[in-house]
Amino acid sequence: MKGGQQIGGKMFEKSILTLFKSYETRNIHCQQNFPEKLQSGQTVRKHGFDFQCLYNNKFYAFDAKHCDKELFYLSNCKIHQIKALLDIEKQGGEGFFFIYFAQKKKINKISAKTIAEYLEKGYTSIMFNDTFESNLNFLNIK
Repeated sequence: MKGGQQIGGKMFEKSILTLFKSYETRNIHCQQNFPEKLQSGQTVRKHGFDFQCLYNNKFYAFDAKHCDKELFYLSNCKIHQIKALLDIEKQGGEGFFFIYFAQKKKINKISAKTIAEYLEKGYTSIMFNDTFESNLNFLNIK
């Protein structure tokens, strides 16, 4: 994302895909997952996450979320997504949510484990948190 530019959910995903294109030039495999649909348009299978990458023998999977305020409702993290991302973590990968807070024009990167812990404690929402602030370059490639 460029300096302070405000983006919506689809633009957030486009920003991620632009980053993935730069990773391709370095032979890093990244892809966006799409729901599988019948010719009728009926969804028959959803993936537990939007994006995945394989880099240096480590698997990364994440779902991209967007909210217009400083408050993000955890109900936007679906149970099947959390379970799929937790399974990735159990196997030594990294499963997380990228949450773009439009009002702040910043991103939080929060592990699936942390989201699950918040839900277990009864939280229904979270505020933007500097502790989780991130940028899209989660592989830390220069």
